[in-house]
Amino acid sequence: MQGADGSGGVAAEAGAAGAEAKAAAGAREAAETPGEPEPSPERRWSAGSDVRHAVYGPGWVQGSGVGRVTVRFEQPGSEPGRVRTFRVDDPELEPSDPLPLVGDGG
Repeated sequence: MQGADGSGGVAAEAGAAGAEAKAAAGAREAAETPGEPEPSPERRWSAGSDVRHAVYGPGWVQGSGVGRVTVRFEQPGSEPGRVRTFRVDDPELEPSDPLPLVGDGG
């Protein structure tokens, strides 16, 4: 049977399928190359979690999704804080212990 371009349709399809299988196998081998670091899993930030940013200081997660996390930077007793959005894998953002619920009182 001839393909629309005049080539053998079945043979051409079989050749293409074989090439795709070889490419997929090569990609798997490349991904399993020893000595290369594995990609880190995506970090998860739950709403309400306490965090600390290297530049902006302590805050809490207002929301997270689509590869982004939104943090409100404020402390107990302070004015409502600034809101900033970061990539979920921002190296300057890390989980932290909760801040005391009362200010210094001074």
